[in-house]
Amino acid sequence: MVRGEGEETLRQLLFVLEKDKLPSSVAGITYRKGDKIIRNPSRKRMDLSNIPIPAYEFLEEIITSEPKLPTARIYSSRGCPYNCSFCSDAIWNRSIKFRGNNEFQKELDYLYSNMGTRLFYFGDETMTLSQKRLEQIINIMNNYHDAYWIFQTRVDQLNPSILKLIASSKNILEVDLGVESSDDQILQKSRKMIKYDDSRKAINNLSRLGLNILTYWIFGLPYETTETLKKNQYEILNLASTGEVSLIELGCFVPYPGTDIQMHPEQYGVKILSTDWRRYRGELLPVVELDGLS
Repeated sequence: MVRGEGEETLRQLLFVLEKDKLPSSVAGITYRKGDKIIRNPSRKRMDLSNIPIPAYEFLEEIITSEPKLPTARIYSSRGCPYNCSFCSDAIWNRSIKFRGNNEFQKELDYLYSNMGTRLFYFGDETMTLSQKRLEQIINIMNNYHDAYWIFQTRVDQLNPSILKLIASSKNILEVDLGVESSDDQILQKSRKMIKYDDSRKAINNLSRLGLNILTYWIFGLPYETTETLKKNQYEILNLASTGEVSLIELGCFVPYPGTDIQMHPEQYGVKILSTDWRRYRGELLPVVELDGLS
């Protein structure tokens, strides 16, 4: 099993296996040797400028599956400094690394010119974390006059200066927000470090700019009850009926490996029902029971 960033680890592992050697020298992997589970030392975070442009030619059918708006996912950074107890971003050790603008723009140019991409989905966890960085990306994206882009961020990372920058963009199509829950106790216990009122303010401010808004919600977080589920349902239906948000994405809580909830479920009143990771997808049946909900 490859842990953390996989590009260099996988390359070295394939080289070792091709030579019929043991993988004991490969950092960042865990493997079985007889009856023993061996965990090699972790690998240091990568210099993202050393990662080449992916072989997008093998993904052409996926990128062009929507002929009117060929779409690709791209990253200008990796990681997130926040400490949400449920988030799989723990694999980045709660830190963030940015790609160099030159490498990032080369990938954009390739997708735009060679693959015909006209919608770029930024997978960065918190696009507005750095105002300077956001301004650079907006200036870069403004050069692609007939393309659009989508990014995600936290609801508490949209101060007036950031909103002014977003308003200056010529082609932002949508902003995706992690609301997660309308219950402040659940948000606090999950270490999200926001209140639901922060989400409402962010939605209101972005809607004034005429942007499409997608909100993410997680059902079944620790301390969820029938009452909080009903409250979430009410808030979601209200947002949908007023047209304040364009899209709403619902997910079922999953105790992803490496998260604090997965490592200390008893502290959160969580009972993990399965360690079959094939079931660890938020759109499938729940894999946990909660003290207040089963």
